[in-house]
Amino acid sequence: MKLLFAEKVMSPLVEMTATPPFAGALRISSDIALPSTSSYLPQLQVAASQMFHLLGDPALKVALPSNAAEVTSVNPDTLTALQTGAYVGRVSGDAPGAGDGFVTVSDAERPITRRYEFQNYSEDVTYSLPGNTLFRGKLSFAGGAFDGSFILPKDITASAGGRLSVYLYGEQGNDLWEGLGLKLGLVFRGGSANPADQNGPLISFGAEGRSVETGDHLPEGGDLIVSLSDPLGINVTGEIGHGIRVWYGEDEVDAVEVTDGFVYEDGSHTTGSVEVSLADALPGELIVTAEAWDNANNAARESVTLNITTDEALTLTNVFNYPNPFKGKTQFGFEVNREALVEIKVFTISGELVAVLDPLETFYGYSHIDWDGRDHFGDQIANGVYLYQITATSLDDEEAATKIGKAAKYR
Repeated sequence: MKLLFAEKVMSPLVEMTATPPFAGALRISSDIALPSTSSYLPQLQVAASQMFHLLGDPALKVALPSNAAEVTSVNPDTLTALQTGAYVGRVSGDAPGAGDGFVTVSDAERPITRRYEFQNYSEDVTYSLPGNTLFRGKLSFAGGAFDGSFILPKDITASAGGRLSVYLYGEQGNDLWEGLGLKLGLVFRGGSANPADQNGPLISFGAEGRSVETGDHLPEGGDLIVSLSDPLGINVTGEIGHGIRVWYGEDEVDAVEVTDGFVYEDGSHTTGSVEVSLADALPGELIVTAEAWDNANNAARESVTLNITTDEALTLTNVFNYPNPFKGKTQFGFEVNREALVEIKVFTISGELVAVLDPLETFYGYSHIDWDGRDHFGDQIANGVYLYQITATSLDDEEAATKIGKAAKYR
């Protein structure tokens, strides 16, 4: 059966000169010559300039969710470039009451024709490639229903073959429930008006739920989140020259394309993010630059200078308070190289304890604690110079680091 399958599938494309000894053997032209006395293909008569490729087992079951989700409508009927569209859908049967998922909008398939020539023989092969991804975002469902919106880029093909697909998942008891939904035949058309927005996306950086700025510390081997936002949405088509790229240092020759990793936030068609691994970044100062395009093909670049730290002893650096001197309030800033519990105590010059500020559990990098200038009785402190002690303690209580500074009160 497998042999028959291989012959039926491959015979229209290539000429089979011998019966393959195993399922899926395929002869294709190549500049690589295999010896005709090959011990591992004893039954196959192999000519020069031929090689063989083993196809996958056609009897294997494709790992696809068995549950269905229905995309009931996509509006408007004709979707225009740089305009928003909306979708509505539902899940039924034994689906969980709530869950999450992803939605993808794709352009129409592209027919491709290639001519292959070998010696005096030539043949045209026509096939279709999947259309470019136009939108990729998160979604959620509750009560058996889901909906959302999307925006189409300038780079679309006027066609009637677009598609919107959803993948949903949720917990059902101790099992994972998964479902797929699909809407075919979406009609796309290009836009004629030039948008008023001529600015590229807003680019910012983060890590583990917090923002990252120049001078911050990140642990070696961590990940950097590149967040992108634009009223016209982000271009995710993957067209050459319009992708999302990230590179180290000043030279963009080694830029990495990360467009396929970008996903819009749940319920948004303007803001999303992509995760970039810093596993290959060496300890020390690192300049990271990100480039992105919006759906109207306006570009933007942004850079951040980070300090990549190794897994070493807990350190507390860049300690200061601002403003200093202060009249009413001040802010204590500091950096730690890993997660820690930070506590600040304020003393008079003679060593009398004035205030103990609420401790802060902080991530690695820069953080701050505000002080309203009041003592532990709630009264404003008098003018003068005070000492403050900042102590960072590791979450396992095994390490601690302390810094002492001066803050002046004047009004």
